[in-house]
Amino acid sequence: MVSTKTNKLVNSVLLVVGLACIAVLGCASFVDMLTPADVSNAALEYVSQQPDGWTSLHTARDIRNKIIVKHRTEQLGLLRAAEDDKFAYADAINTININIQEAESLQTLIIGDENHPFSILGVLGGALPGLAIGGLLLKRPKDYTPEQVEVIVSRRLAHVNSTSSSPNPAV
Repeated sequence: MVSTKTNKLVNSVLLVVGLACIAVLGCASFVDMLTPADVSNAALEYVSQQPDGWTSLHTARDIRNKIIVKHRTEQLGLLRAAEDDKFAYADAINTININIQEAESLQTLIIGDENHPFSILGVLGGALPGLAIGGLLLKRPKDYTPEQVEVIVSRRLAHVNSTSSSPNPAV
């Protein structure tokens, strides 16, 4: 017969082995930590993580989750940047179009076009040569100023008055 002490030891060992089996088989996380796995350098670089000495299936799954989170974060950042760029583009293109329209309106005002026959250049282009010629006709370099004319006229009148008082009207 087996002694009770041996029986208790066998029961204790069976209990520990049974609990270990239940723990190993029942807890996937524990099994994942014991299962070795290779993790590529590209995956580690993507998440900016240094390789550890021991990599398990649990570590590989954690790295995969970090890769997914980083990818989604990067994509969201790119979507936001694209949306910001879309708004900045719309603002820039609208303002430059308004600036071009204003410049074209000014050009039409100054130069004219087929729909607007009157322009500043057209009106002044015909008037400026006439005004320049008229200005030359009004005052030439050897013309007398109004003050000079008054002096000359007053001298002539004085001369005429002095000769009219003389007895000889022929002079």
